[in-house]
Amino acid sequence: MEDIMEDAAHWNEIVKQVSQLGREEKKELLKQLTTSSKKQKIGKGGKIASGRYSLEELESFSAEELSKSEPTLLEINGTRKHVHNWTSLVLAFVTQLSIDGFLHDSALPIKIRGRSEKYFISREPVQPFGRKADFRKVGESLYVDVKYNAYSHINNLISALESIMIKGVYKVFITL
Repeated sequence: MEDIMEDAAHWNEIVKQVSQLGREEKKELLKQLTTSSKKQKIGKGGKIASGRYSLEELESFSAEELSKSEPTLLEINGTRKHVHNWTSLVLAFVTQLSIDGFLHDSALPIKIRGRSEKYFISREPVQPFGRKADFRKVGESLYVDVKYNAYSHINNLISALESIMIKGVYKVFITL
């Protein structure tokens, strides 16, 4: 608990200092932080360094960089689930959303991010217009299309959070 309090105090001081910067100074600082932070997180062979990342951080990596890394842990609003690949991560994510009561009938189907004609999560294992999919059943009545690369999986998780209007409120972290 002390660590959390120290971290909070540290971040409050940083926020205070940044709030005193002008608009252009803030833009430049953000640009520098983003660039240097990402460079530090790419290891040998373009593989993302092991560590705990938010969805937003993972979204900043390329599809190639993400494809070289495997998730090992999903933290979703305080619940930790061990995973062994991107598919198991997606299934654990959807399972937790279901347990938490977010995937009721009025919220479904949830569409693939950027491709409104395909479903990420639905009540039936069928895509519109007969499009190809690899649906996996979650619980009694949910189906998740897992036929995607790591980058698309990250985008689909974000799409789900946006669709059920809990992005930014529901904290999701992935350990690689």
